[in-house]
Amino acid sequence: MAVSNEKAVVLVSGGLDSATVLAVAMERGFDCYCL
Repeated sequence: MAVSNEKAVVLVSGGLDSATVLAVAMERGFDCYCL
């Protein structure tokens, strides 16, 4: 896994939309923080 300086905050509701956003952000190399 590559080191990234890019960060993303994902508001996770348990639904498909937030899970998809999280998966895309992780795939693009973002350092993700879920709330």
